[in-house]
Amino acid sequence: MGDSRTRQRLSRVIGRCVVATGPMVLILLAVSGCQVPYLVSQLAGETRLLAGARPVSEVREDPGTHPELAARLDEAEDVVAFAAAQGFRVGDAYRTYVDPPDGVPVWIVAACPPDRLEPVAWAFPIVGTFPYKGFFRRSIAEAEVRRLEREGLEVVLRPAAAFSTLGWFSDPLLPSLLEGDSGLRAGGILHELAHRTVFVPGDARLNESIATSIEDRGVDVWLERRGDIEGLEEHGRRVRDRARLRREVATTLVELRIEFEASDRDDRLAARRRVFAGFRERLESAHFETERYRSTQTVDWTLPALLLRDVYGGDGPILDAVWRASERRLPVYLELLRQAAGSGDPRAELDRIARWGPNSDSGGNAPLQPSVSGDEPEAYGGEE
Repeated sequence: MGDSRTRQRLSRVIGRCVVATGPMVLILLAVSGCQVPYLVSQLAGETRLLAGARPVSEVREDPGTHPELAARLDEAEDVVAFAAAQGFRVGDAYRTYVDPPDGVPVWIVAACPPDRLEPVAWAFPIVGTFPYKGFFRRSIAEAEVRRLEREGLEVVLRPAAAFSTLGWFSDPLLPSLLEGDSGLRAGGILHELAHRTVFVPGDARLNESIATSIEDRGVDVWLERRGDIEGLEEHGRRVRDRARLRREVATTLVELRIEFEASDRDDRLAARRRVFAGFRERLESAHFETERYRSTQTVDWTLPALLLRDVYGGDGPILDAVWRASERRLPVYLELLRQAAGSGDPRAELDRIARWGPNSDSGGNAPLQPSVSGDEPEAYGGEE
């Protein structure tokens, strides 16, 4: 009996790997040059992760599974069902669970010159260009860091709690997605499902800002439906803190952009030190409400870390306006974002929706009055 079950499970694993990695093999055949070793490495990492994944029901019913993990797996299934009902494109995501072999699922590398707001960009088939690069193995990520540093670039390496394959693979639940309070747990799942639902090739800043915005709105609805008042209050504090940090990062990037216009490199580096000193002072005096964001007051900020933070939420103001245009209804919001992502110019379409509402003529024949719940059409132009 045991051998039969083992063979059945092995058959399922092999089947998942073949189905999931098939599209990537086609991509590998379509590209050439230095991308191939990286993509092969990523394919191997994804295959290794999928090979260790088990159906959620099997993990939950395993006598060796801790009751708290079983309860959180139940909750995760509820979040996924909620997402599907709201209009997220769930597909076959989060039907399995895996503990990554190295503990951390993905390592992110980002880099830029120390005196320029010019992040290194990596181009990939189908999904476009991104200002960061993910690795399943830390050792390979660290090798990339050393390579970039030899080129005189400033580099940041950080772990990522989760990732999305945009529906190409059967994304498994990870321990990192089941950590924290109920709002954080739901938020991580909804953020990654948002990437499956709305995606703009080659625009990482807009994609991550959209996913962060959907996460915030979705967690609000999720917690409210559960009647989790304490969770709602804590989530609200995190959202406000995120907006505070976003404003400070945006201000700092504007200052750096001006200072980096200097022709002399030494002048640019000296100006960078002054701007970062001001940034740290503002963070120290900021009234963050949560420990999660108070910790940003003591970290050693670098230029690529600042740019990476801007990627995750820098387009928040215009998305806030689109949320108001949706009348704060999550399914409508998702549909408006999908509509914009599928247009010829997603940013222009978001601008149109934010200014004139979802039912205006995209050809430019907008109504005389904007329909964004009483807000002025230019309200999204600045930070909150």
